[in-house]
Amino acid sequence: MKQLSILCVLMFGCAPQLAGNADKDTAASDGGGSGDGGSDGGDADGGDADGEDPDDSGDPDPDPVFVRVFINEVMSANAGAVVDDVDGTADWFELYNPGDAEVSLAGWTATDDLDTPDLAPLSDGLVVPAGGWLVLWADGDPDAGAAHLPFKLSSAGEAIGVFAPDGTAMDRIEFGALPDNIALARTEDGGSEWALAASATPGESNVSR
Repeated sequence: MKQLSILCVLMFGCAPQLAGNADKDTAASDGGGSGDGGSDGGDADGGDADGEDPDDSGDPDPDPVFVRVFINEVMSANAGAVVDDVDGTADWFELYNPGDAEVSLAGWTATDDLDTPDLAPLSDGLVVPAGGWLVLWADGDPDAGAAHLPFKLSSAGEAIGVFAPDGTAMDRIEFGALPDNIALARTEDGGSEWALAASATPGESNVSR
C-alpha cells in the first residue's frame, strides 16, 4: 500500500463493537426435566407439581448474531480522484463488513456530528456484502440516490459515526485535515492502524492498492 506520512488522527471507539443481540443473555430454560411422568410418587423430574408436562414444544432461541461494520476508508477532499454513481466527485467514506453474512443497513444512521447520531437515517435498501465494502457519498444530496447522504465532509477535519438501529456506535472516528485526492485508510481492512494513501480504493480491499 502506497503510504504518505500518517496524519495526526484522533480516533475513539474504532475497535469492533457488538450490536443488537451482543449483550443479550441466553435465557433458555430446560422446563424442569424430561416430562415423562406426573403421577403421584413418580420421578422427581417427571413433570410439574400438578402432573402436567412442561411446554417444551417451542424451538430454542437462535444464537445471537454478532455484527461488525467498520469505517474503512475516507476521502474528505475529493477533487476528481473518484467519480460517484451520478458522475459527481463527492466526498465519501467506505464501510467494511468482515462477517460471513451481509449486513442490511435498514434502521441504521450515519453522522458527521457525533452528538447527533441519528442525523442521517440510511436507506432500507443499503447492504454491506459479506466480506465486502459499501461506499457512502457525503455530498449533501440524498435525492441523488440511496447511498448519498444529507451532509458533506470537511477537508479541514471531520468526525464520522455509524450507528446500529439500537443506537450502538458500530464505528466512529475523528480525523484532521486531508489533502486533495488523498484517502485516509486502514492499512488492513478492519485493522486498527490508519495511513494516508495516494491511491484510493473505494469499494475494494485496502490491501489491493
